[in-house]
This record gives sequence, C-alpha cells and structure tokens, in this order.
Amino acid sequence: MLEVLCCPLCDYTTDISVPNIDHIAEHLHEFALRCLPWATGGNDGDSGKTELAEGSNSNLITNEDVEDEMPPVERFHQPSFQQGFAEARQIMAEVTELLTVSSLRHEPDSTVERLHKEAKVLSCFQSSVIRKIGFVGDSGVGKSSIISSILDVKGLVPTSNSGAVCTCIVTEYHYHNRDNFVIETELLSMDEVMEQITELLQSYRHYHFYGAGMYPEEKKDFGDRAKIAQDTFQAMFRGRLDGEQFLIDQPEDSVLAILQSWTQDMGLSAIGGREVTSTLADCSARLMRYTLGQASSQEPAIWPYVRKIKVFLKTPALSKGLVLVDFPGLRDLNSARQNITERYLLQCDKIFAVCYIGRATTDAGLMNVFELARQAMLSNVAIICTKSDDIRAEEAKNDWKGQRAKDIQILIDVVTKCREDFNEVETQLAEYDDDVLSEGGDDPKRVQDLYRRSRKARKLIDDHQYKLKEYLVQARNARVTAELHDLYRSRVPDGRLEVFCVSNTDYWEHRDQPKDSALPLISLSGIIELRRHCVSLLEDDQLRIAMKYIRDDIPAILCDIALWVRSSTESINTERMETVRETLDALEARLRRDLNENFSQVNSIETSMMEEFHIQLYKRQHIHNWSEGAIEAGLEWSMFHHCGRLISNLLSTYAAFCRNYGHYATATVGSHNWNEEAIERMIRDLTSPWQRLRTTLQNQHGSIARSIEDLMDLAIQYLDTELQDFPDLTAILSQVLTSRQHLLLWDVEEKCKTFEYNLSALRTDALSGIRTSFIGRAMESSYRACNSESGNDLRRKRIINDKLKEESLFEDLMENFRKSFSHLANNLQRSIEAAIETHLDIVQRTLDIVKSENVAPEREQDPDFRGRVEAEIKTAREKIRQIQATVGT
Repeated sequence: MLEVLCCPLCDYTTDISVPNIDHIAEHLHEFALRCLPWATGGNDGDSGKTELAEGSNSNLITNEDVEDEMPPVERFHQPSFQQGFAEARQIMAEVTELLTVSSLRHEPDSTVERLHKEAKVLSCFQSSVIRKIGFVGDSGVGKSSIISSILDVKGLVPTSNSGAVCTCIVTEYHYHNRDNFVIETELLSMDEVMEQITELLQSYRHYHFYGAGMYPEEKKDFGDRAKIAQDTFQAMFRGRLDGEQFLIDQPEDSVLAILQSWTQDMGLSAIGGREVTSTLADCSARLMRYTLGQASSQEPAIWPYVRKIKVFLKTPALSKGLVLVDFPGLRDLNSARQNITERYLLQCDKIFAVCYIGRATTDAGLMNVFELARQAMLSNVAIICTKSDDIRAEEAKNDWKGQRAKDIQILIDVVTKCREDFNEVETQLAEYDDDVLSEGGDDPKRVQDLYRRSRKARKLIDDHQYKLKEYLVQARNARVTAELHDLYRSRVPDGRLEVFCVSNTDYWEHRDQPKDSALPLISLSGIIELRRHCVSLLEDDQLRIAMKYIRDDIPAILCDIALWVRSSTESINTERMETVRETLDALEARLRRDLNENFSQVNSIETSMMEEFHIQLYKRQHIHNWSEGAIEAGLEWSMFHHCGRLISNLLSTYAAFCRNYGHYATATVGSHNWNEEAIERMIRDLTSPWQRLRTTLQNQHGSIARSIEDLMDLAIQYLDTELQDFPDLTAILSQVLTSRQHLLLWDVEEKCKTFEYNLSALRTDALSGIRTSFIGRAMESSYRACNSESGNDLRRKRIINDKLKEESLFEDLMENFRKSFSHLANNLQRSIEAAIETHLDIVQRTLDIVKSENVAPEREQDPDFRGRVEAEIKTAREKIRQIQATVGT
C-alpha cells in the first residue's frame, strides 16, 4: 500500500513516489494571477466556492468596489489633486476644532462664534454640483433596468412587461446619506388633472361614436387612445366606475362634472408628500403602487394624479451629485404626459435615448428623441443599446459572413472540442462506482487526477465560451455603433455621437459572484463603462468648485481669523486707531457706492438688454410676411389627400397629422412638422439676429464682470495708499478683499450662466416647432378640435387654415417672446444685485473685525486661546499656500 500525502493548500492527495510538480505549478499559477494589478483573486472556480463555504465574502463585489471603480482620468480625479483637496478640508476641520473649545464663543456678539460657524461650514464642504441624466425610450426597452444597474440596487426600480398601463411618471433618483429610503411625490394640479381627463374622455367618446366609419389606420389609432382612456379611468376611479357605458351615454359636460366630483373626493392633498421606508422591499412596493397602480382592486391608483416622484437613497453612484431620471416615452398617447416629458427633458444635462440593440437602427423612439434634439438645438444626446448579450453564435455566423463568420466558427470549434474533452473525462469518472470513489479504491492517484482534469476541462469550457461571447458581443456592438453613427452623427456637435451597448442581464447574473470570475463578464456588460461616463459628467464643475474652495473660500476665512488675532494683540493708540476706522469706513462706503448705488451697468442690466432685444429682434418682425408663409404652408398641407389606397390600409394623411399634433411622417408625403413649417419664415428672419443678440449680451456680461473687478482693484489700491503706515494690516486686508473679489465674480458668473441656460430654453420656445413651444401651444386647441371631427378632412382643413390666417397669431408669438425675455433679464439683474449686496455684507463683517471695540476685551479674557489661534492660523495659511501651489490654482 502506497503512502498518501494530502496537499496542505487543497484537498488534493498524491502518491509520494509520483512527482507532483504539475500540481504545485497550478498553485503557483493561481498565486501569480492574484498578484496582477487588476486581479482580486485566483481563477479557480472551486477555490472561490471554498471561500464562500467558509463564510468569507472578501472575494465578492461590494458597494466599496463600485465606489472605487476606476474614476475618470480628468484632473479632478487625479490622486495629487484629490490629496490636496482632502488636505484642504482637513485644515478647515482642524481650525473648526480649534475655535470650538473657546469660551469666547458664548459671549454676546462674539466674533469668535461667527468665525467658528463659518469655519464649520467650510469644514463640511461638499461639492454642490448636480447633474440630471435622463433616460427616455419606448416601453420595454430597459430604461428602468439600466437605472437599477447604474445604481447597483437590484429590485428597486419597478419594471413591467405586461403591456398594461405602465408608468407615465417622471421618476428622479437622488442621493442622501442615510440608510433608509425616502419617496417624495409631486402631484398635478386639479386643472392639470381635469385637462388630462378631458382629453382622455374625448378620445374615448370619439372612438365609440365614430369608430365604425374610420379608416383602418385612424381606427387603430383612436382605438389605442380609447383603450388608454379606459384603463386610466378604471385606475383612477376603481370602485366607482362599474362600467364605461355612462361615459358615452350622457353629454360630455355631464360626464366631466361627475369625473371632476370623483376626483375632488379623492383628496389629492392627502396623496402627495413624503414617505420614509426602512427597507428596499418596502420602498420598491411603494414605488410599484405609485407608478404601476398595483393597489387593491377597489383602491384607486395614484399614478394618474402624480407629476413627478423623487426617490432618495444611499448608493455610491449618486453620492457625487448625479440625479438619474426615468422618463416615459415621447410617443406616449397621453398628450399631457408627453408634454411633461418634453419639457423636463429640456432641463436635463444629459439625455440617453434607450433602445433595444436588435432594433437600434429602426427604433422610432430613438428617432423621436433626435428629432426633438434637432428642433430644440440640444447637443447632449447619447444612445444606450440594451440587451447586448442577446446574440447567438450560429445566427451571427450566418448573418455576418466573411472573415467574422470564419472567426466565429473557429471559436465555436474550440468550445466544442473543450466539451468533448470534458465529456471524455466525465465518462472515465463514471466508470468508477460509488464505493471506489468513497474508499479511494486501488488507484487514488488516478481518481484525483481525473477530478483535476475535470475541473481544468470545465474551466477551459468557461474560458472559451467567454471568448466566444466576448467576440460576438464586441463585434455586434461595433457594427451597431457604426450604423448609428452613420444615421445620427450629423445631428450632434462635431459628429461625436456617444453610443453605449449594455446588458443588464449579464450585470446582475454575475454581480454577486466571486470577483475573479465575475469581473470579465460584468465589464463586458458595459454597465461599469456607462456608470463611469455618468460620473465624469460632474468633473468640470467639481474641479471649478474645488479650486474656488482652495483658492478663495479657505484663504478668506483664514484671513478673517488672522485679522481677529492681530486686532486682539496689537495695541494702537486712539488717534491712529481712529485713522484706521475712518479709512475702513470710507472704503466700505466707496464699495457700496460704486457697486450697488451708482454702478450703472448693474442697475441698468434689464434696461440695456431689453433695448438690445428691441433693436436686434423685436423691430425685425415681419408679421405680414410670416403670416403669408404660414398660410402657404397650410395650403400645401391641404394637398395631403388619402394615401395608401389599398382597401385594407386606407388612411387619411391629413387627419393623421392632426392626431399627432402636426408632427408625422408617411411614405408618400415624407416627414413634416407643421408647427415648424408654419413659422419657417420667422425662424429664417430671426435666427441670425438672435445669435447676434446672444453675442452682444455675452459681451455685456463680460463687461459687468470686468467693471466689478476693476472697482474692487481700485478699492484695494485705496487701502494700500491710505494705510501704508500699517503694512501688516494692509497685507491681510488686501488678501481677504482679493478673495472676496474672486468669490463675488464667481457668483456673478454663475448668475450669467443660469441666464444663458434659460436663454437657450427661450430660443427653443420661440423658434422651434416642438409640441410645447410657443407655436405648439398656440396650435394645440386647433389640433384637438380637428381630432374631434369625423368624416372627411374639409372641416379639419378649415380649422387649421383659419388658425393660420389669424392676424394675432404671430403678434402673440412675438409678445410671448418679449415677455419671456424681459422676465429673464429682470431675474438676472435682481440676482446680480442680490449677490453684490451679500458680498458687501461679508466685506463689512470682515472690516468690523478691525473696527470693533469688542475684540480687545476678547483678547483680555483668554490670552492663551489667542496665542494658540495665532500659531495654528499661521501654520494653516502656509499649508494652504503649499496646497495651492500643488494643485495649480
């Protein structure tokens, strides 16, 4: 009987007389893999199972792993900058702690207490950058699943593939630093609810009154709308709506009165508000109730009354400032909901148009998003293709042909050979009966060797199956990406269209597996790359805010504290102190006079901008010519006759455009947007003047900033001149005023950025044909009136053409344009004036540190504390200068 030894690293046994170099080599190979920079463990599947069996989770992917995913390469995320940023916050933490221990904080009007509060705010500094990322696409393409994957929270976001009434609610996902979940609900107003009910009722009645005489395409369209109306009414009035017959038996006004009464009985104010849940399951259940109406059979659904939901949760993906927004599709037949989606999308910093990868090049929802982007001049649209894992090797080989087909066949053959080898080993193992295996038999080396070969063969199958899948997925991703670039590249700035191909299935199937086996497939899923891209959208503003924090926020408070130390230690005779006070009083008065009272550029912002608006735009209106163009467009549309005259597929093209509020396409007449075509001449005449106006306004804003900077520079020069006998004091005051100058200019710049953003939105309202633009809203009632008509198109054409002939149409459009611009200009002036007033108050408090007569008594009460502060602040100011040099402020 041979002596059997057991390997101390595993369960493998070996004959002492047999060389075991192969077995040792396996362990060395595993160790080498673990030592690679990107590796987190060995690749032996059994080894991973052993760790799990022993209760260790160290080899699983954790929230910390998600948080520490390789950050974007931008400057803000570079280790040197992050280290400097962390050291700066540590400085403020230490300063706060230093001021906390002083008893002087509790004195009336204590300067130390004010400085402590300001230091504490800066010690808790967090980037205030918020970026809203919207996900929009048709139902069933996987928007909610993508959000779940990015959040790395499985089971939170409700999804439905049932085909029943699905979510129509904009849902935002926000971060909070608590372990519970919070849901905040924003309701529609009663007027908005009734507008929605009215439209649904009219669609329902129109179908049931006139459906029999409709063309097939028209009948299907109105049938779908009637089904939406029926499902919505059943959800809204569950327990009260026993049947739908009364919806058509009674006059419309009577039915609306009844539905309004039922709506008021709901007590909408009791529905909205804030709910807190402690578990993921409870939060998901509540979201399901809000968004999918999964309530009691006798309980009215909530979703028809809800405009928007906010969900707050703790997850690394949101912790930097991302807000993920789940949108209903732009093709929602409920036009009120469609309008909400359209307006909200315009507010997003990034829009992902989501589609199924197998239909990406023909997806109508994708086309709608890019059409909206074209009209609204949006440059922030990208594409996400879902289900990238949904591909079969044999089908791909047959579809692709050529070299790719040959490559696929080679990979298939390798997998097949590996399976054959595995089956051969399994067959040999099967030849041993249970008794032999349990007792070790007469040939334990042979048995253990077969087990080792089986594991190895199984791993080879997995490895080569992964290589095959990787090839298929990456090749198809590249092909679809290229096709999408050909289709949509011209619709984005510089042709830089971003396309992400992802698999939620692969992500979640492997998310909870050991890292070594899971990471390749999780990476292949594309979710990590997508999540990293979302985080990178924050980088520019994160860097700006962090630089401001290091360059200006911290030096300003340190200088204030240094002024307190100096004022509480230096004895200045009464006469000289009076000179200092008079100079600082004069300085403060000068700043208020120049910046706030007689500073004409700030006080005249609204006036000067309105003058430019009138010169550049308002005086260039050609109402008569624009009206002629709209009338001609209407006559052209009136030539849209019945198209597709097959008996089984007869449709009224004109009516189809009306049902789609002027934006539709057919094979015969092509794609048209009536709203856009109605104001085509207006757009042509005002586009260039609008660009010139924006350039003029940008120059004005730059001039305001330079004037503020110049006035602050003059104030600092005045200080240097008048207090030249106090060089130490002047040096500190000059530095703090310089920091305050930068901070004021920062705020003014932010106000101007907000104005520019709102100006872009105004351009979309005034000079585009989207559904919620000025012209879209002006035409809305006419389209609805057309949709209430039956029979031929004569009455519809008359309704549309009469609207286009109204003399007031373009006058009202321009008046809306003027009022909206005036509102923006007024807001800009008031916000800049408020910023200046705020910063002047801060400067006043800084100067009061020197002027105040309370500082000397504070010195006398606690001289030891003053000494500690002096030493610490000197060190802190030196440290912050070193950090500034390191990060390059």
